[in-house]
Amino acid sequence: ICLVILSTSDKKNWVMFAGGLSNESKAVYEKMSLTLDESKEPSIKEEPKNFSIEMANGEEISEVNEASIEKCVNQLNDDNFFVILSNNDDYMQAAYSDQGFIIQYSENGQQLEAEEYFTKEQTVDILTKYFHDDINWKEENKWVSPSY
Repeated sequence: ICLVILSTSDKKNWVMFAGGLSNESKAVYEKMSLTLDESKEPSIKEEPKNFSIEMANGEEISEVNEASIEKCVNQLNDDNFFVILSNNDDYMQAAYSDQGFIIQYSENGQQLEAEEYFTKEQTVDILTKYFHDDINWKEENKWVSPSY
């Protein structure tokens, strides 16, 4: 069965990201929830405390939130071309290019890179999910070792 994987942060605006198509067996599909459980309030995660942002232009932000992540991604251009969202020794970075945004992350000393380029909106979404410790960013994309 072919599935379209959608994501939302407000249960109103749904989007499909690159790689949002999936093939599943009938048994796996039948175990999936086909509806949203409206009776449950969405859980509010406590924001991580150890995050910081550094940009190519030298700007540093120590009080990170969703708005600061979006603001930084919106400022990326040919001159100010990367943003790094750090959490202690781990980090996720996004770099601007004419082809779109490329994202890399380092976790437990291993660095991986997304296999494809992303739009600005997708980049903000992935960085925000990383910030909130939402593992969907990792599962929704294919990650490979960088080829330098």
